[in-house]
Order: sequence, then structure tokens, then C-alpha cells
Amino acid sequence: MLCETFTVSRTVIREALTALAEKGLVAARQGWGTVVLDRESWRLLDPMVLRAPVGSAGR
Repeated sequence: MLCETFTVSRTVIREALTALAEKGLVAARQGWGTVVLDRESWRLLDPMVLRAPVGSAGR
């Protein structure tokens, strides 16, 4: 679904999810899929995370 939505390959999606996991934003768990982690898990001092707009969606 993400590949179709953003018109990218599965490789691009995998790389993006890996980058997000390294920053503590998501966690991939076999059998569960990928889940967004609580904000307490985020690496807030990471430059990419600092630049990202964070809204209150879903809160």
C-alpha cells in the first residue's frame, strides 16, 4: 500500500522504515508489523526528528 501511495519501490519503503527505527520513531516486530512508538522513545535530539513537524494527530 505504501509503495502505491508514494509511487516508490519496496526497497525505498524498507530503507525509510529502517531510518525511522534508528531514530526510535517506529519498531518492526515479526508477526506484529511496524508500529509507531510513544514519543518517550523518540530520539528528540536527532536533527531529522527536530526538523519534523509534530502535530497532535491521533492524540
